Amino acid sequence: MIDRMRDVVVLALLVGCARPPVSSTSEPSRAVQTAITKAKLDAKRVRVFQVASNQVLLGEAIEPALPESDAAPNYRVVAYDSAADVANEVLPRASWAAVVDKSTLLAVEDGKLVLHRDNTTRVLFDHAAPDFALDATNRWIAAVVRKPELPIDTDLVLLPLEGGPTRALAAFPGSSEGRPIFTPDNRAVVFVSGKSGLASLWRVELASGTTTQLTNIGLRGGHGLPAGFVPPPTEMALAHWDGETLEYVANGQTVRVDARGSR
Repeated sequence: MIDRMRDVVVLALLVGCARPPVSSTSEPSRAVQTAITKAKLDAKRVRVFQVASNQVLLGEAIEPALPESDAAPNYRVVAYDSAADVANEVLPRASWAAVVDKSTLLAVEDGKLVLHRDNTTRVLFDHAAPDFALDATNRWIAAVVRKPELPIDTDLVLLPLEGGPTRALAAFPGSSEGRPIFTPDNRAVVFVSGKSGLASLWRVELASGTTTQLTNIGLRGGHGLPAGFVPPPTEMALAHWDGETLEYVANGQTVRVDARGSR
């Protein structure tokens, strides 16, 4: 149990402690700042759920996160449409959310992954952690599921948006997996794991299930961060693809990771 708790702490706390090589401000960050201003939200209480071409989906915390609890805070979910310059509340309370299309919204509510469509709701599965991603076709979900017997240990699963059985993508014993993002070709999912003892990016192939570590290969955690440590993104919603390179900002600096993995 102590080792498992240590891995979760490593995964949560090592972000933002490294020194990536290039300083930058990303386009998604500017879009988010605009959305926060236009929607008149408190930036200190905002979490970014989704950044699309004309829309930013944000959550404004309605309750504080408790340091001693692994429970995620709930947010008032607000969508900002940059084309219309309009912000609307889409859900009064959720811990994670994403817009699928004009009539469909996915959200994690009270530990359940819920599909909202045309004024109806359907639970896709229970024990959902507040973290998931949609593929480019909006047909598949890479979701994070908690183990009822050990909530701090999370796994990555794949399931169809229209409902159906889940398939395990990454389930490393004693480690937390999360922050998924589909590759541009939809053939793999990149995610964060503490399997190696350092919060690192990994890739899993959807066809074969093969996993590949992308960052911090060979590095080990200790009392401090080792030289060459590459921090993972705090929010995958703010990461973006440049070809097969995943780019994101950590500590105000740009990190670029070749996410091709094994072929």
